[in-house]
Amino acid sequence: PKKLRGGICTPQFEWKNDSILRIPYEKSVFYCMHVRGFTMNSKSGVKKKGTFSGIIEKIPYLKELGIRNIEFMPLYEFEEAVYEKKEYTMQYMVEHYKDELPPQKAEEQEGEFKLNYWGYRKAYYFAPKASYAAGNAPERELKELISELHQNGIEAICQFYFPDECKQGYILEVLKYWVLEYHI
Repeated sequence: PKKLRGGICTPQFEWKNDSILRIPYEKSVFYCMHVRGFTMNSKSGVKKKGTFSGIIEKIPYLKELGIRNIEFMPLYEFEEAVYEKKEYTMQYMVEHYKDELPPQKAEEQEGEFKLNYWGYRKAYYFAPKASYAAGNAPERELKELISELHQNGIEAICQFYFPDECKQGYILEVLKYWVLEYHI
């Protein structure tokens, strides 16, 4: 049997005197953004579509719109392939979701496949979404995005979803982590 291994990743990042902007509400212009959805379209004009780096490419556009605050939909690690109570046959699932199926065989899964595009479920709150990174370092890429936004006068805010069973102390630790580690 394979053993699971884990570790704490704390790569160095030079924030260059960066801090959270704290733009007053009366001067705020909010833009709610899904990382992948914002730049995935072929008309977005970015090279690194659907990624943190792709958003960096769009900062001039955001500034042109007058955006002062970006409210990110969940950008922490969450399961995208979700299997729920079986309502349809396996044949239906394969026909309708064949391009989105994870590497396992559909026949091996219990229940119906659903794509969790938005991320509003229980998640891995202490890691940025790896599939939103253009390279192999989502932590660094997200920090580069936040740093670039701040240098351009745009504040970064993140939405979180916590199910009822999450304890308040845990929620506070998650939020504290994102403020201290990512300047969100």
